[in-house]
Amino acid sequence: MTTSWLDPIARALERGEDVLVLCRTSASVRGVLRTLGTHGRSGGARGFAGLEVSTLRGYVHARLPAELVPGPLADDELPAKHVWTQLLAGRPRLRALLRRHLERAHLSSAAGVSLEALSAPLRALVAAGWSRTPLATHAARILAAPPPPVVFSVGFGAPGSTGLGSIGPFERATLAALGAVALEAPPCRAAAPVRARRLPDVAAEARAIVATILSRPELRPDRVLVLVSDSASESASARPPA
Repeated sequence: MTTSWLDPIARALERGEDVLVLCRTSASVRGVLRTLGTHGRSGGARGFAGLEVSTLRGYVHARLPAELVPGPLADDELPAKHVWTQLLAGRPRLRALLRRHLERAHLSSAAGVSLEALSAPLRALVAAGWSRTPLATHAARILAAPPPPVVFSVGFGAPGSTGLGSIGPFERATLAALGAVALEAPPCRAAAPVRARRLPDVAAEARAIVATILSRPELRPDRVLVLVSDSASESASARPPA
């Protein structure tokens, strides 16, 4: 069975090893399964025993302990003596934004990243456990768990990559703890360039759109994409011609 860039996965499966493939997005999960399925059918295989393909988030959350009785809801209020408690009282949106920052800080701390660069108020909230999620609570146990025999990663880039900011310290620490071998998919084929026209004003845009659609019977109005620069252009383009 040959699967080009997925050859390492195919060889491990042929050896009878359990294989875990961690993808950054669900689209990558579908791509890996589709590619393996296509080549598996061509080689006569009907399935892949021992293969698990998942997003990294899905893999981690599946290993959180299941709670038969839900715990209490997280307290949205800051600790009573914190310096920001009065400042953020009655400002739920700012507290929600702060909570998201704290969730990342907790995960970074669990991954062994120093929090010295954070301000003193933020470090105080981390120390108080404010906004600590179940993932952050059990992160150390997840990182210390024995990894599967063979682990590959797809879509995370080279080791140490931040994925344009989408890969945080906890994600990198998890991939390192699992010993994931990065696989790189081939680049997508470049699509044909989009033909564009520049017109002097909004009325000319509207006339050109209508004229183009009417002059080409093969164009269906529901299959035409029109990109406009502002709401005024959109309104003019939507008006029927005079």
